[in-house]
Amino acid sequence: EVTVLDNFYFRQNSLGDCCHYPTFQIVRGDCRDEALLKSLVPKADLIIPLAALVGVPICNQDQIATQTTNFDAVAMLCRLASQQQWVIMPVTNSGYGVGEKDKHCTEESPLRPLSTYGITKVKAEEAVLQRENSLSFRLATVFGMSPRMRVDLLVNDFVYRAVHDRAVLIFEGHFKRNYIHIRDVARAFHLATESTATGAALNVCTGEASSIFDVAQGLAQGLNLAIEPELVGRYRAGDIRHCIGDPTRAAQLLDFRADVDVKAGLGELATWLADQEADDRVDEAMDELRQRGLER
Repeated sequence: EVTVLDNFYFRQNSLGDCCHYPTFQIVRGDCRDEALLKSLVPKADLIIPLAALVGVPICNQDQIATQTTNFDAVAMLCRLASQQQWVIMPVTNSGYGVGEKDKHCTEESPLRPLSTYGITKVKAEEAVLQRENSLSFRLATVFGMSPRMRVDLLVNDFVYRAVHDRAVLIFEGHFKRNYIHIRDVARAFHLATESTATGAALNVCTGEASSIFDVAQGLAQGLNLAIEPELVGRYRAGDIRHCIGDPTRAAQLLDFRADVDVKAGLGELATWLADQEADDRVDEAMDELRQRGLER
C-alpha cells in the first residue's frame, strides 16, 4: 500500500495515473501538520519525505517556509516515527559547498553549505541519520522530464533557452558539477527498498565532472543549434562550485550505477520543450537577483 501526502501547491495532476491502483491513497494536507502526521505515520513501514522548497532563489524568498518545510517537518517526522520504521530521504550534494577542482567529494567530506537551501537540507539529513533505520541520498544536479516540468534546473533551463531563445546565459562557466537523471534517482530509491543498507548517507550521482560551459556547448552541438553560450562574468550567491560526488558507496551498498548521462538526456528534453510556449523570464530573473543582492 502507498499513501501520498501532498498539499498540491502547484495544482498538479502528476499522480493521476496511479489512482487506479486499489492500494494507492492520496491525502491532501501539509507535511507540517503534526496532528495529521500522527494519524498517518504509524501506518507506514517506509517513509520517504519529499516535501521541500528547492533551490537558492525560492529559499531566499521565503526563509520561514524553507525552515519549517525543509527541516522542522523532517525533524517532527523523525520524532513521530518508531525505530522499526524505515526513512529514506533525498537531500542535496550542495551541502558540500565549494569543492576542490578535480577532486571528488565522498560522504566523509566536510559539509559546508553556502545557502539557506543547503543549510536546511544538511540539518534535515542530520536528523534523519540520528535514527538507525534510515538512508540519505545526496543528489547531484537533477535533470530530465517530469509531469510538472521545472525549467529552472540547470540542464533543463539550458535546453529551454537554446530551443526558444537561441541563447544560453552562463554565470560560472568554468565551475564543474556532476548531474543525475531523474530516472536514475527513481531507480536508486527502488534499489534502496530492496536492500538492507541503513544508517548511511549516499552520493547519488554519475561521478563524472563536467564544466557548465562544456554542458552548454555540448547542448548546442547536440541540438544542431548555431549558438554560442554567453559567459556573463558574474556569479550567483549560494551556487555550488566544483562539487563532484563520489558514487562508490552507493555502488557498494545498493549496487547503484547511473545509466543516463547528460548527452543521452538532452534529446528527450528538447523534444518536449520544442512544443512548449516560451515564457522568457531571463530579464525578470536577473533583476530579482540584483535586487536581492544575489548577483556578484
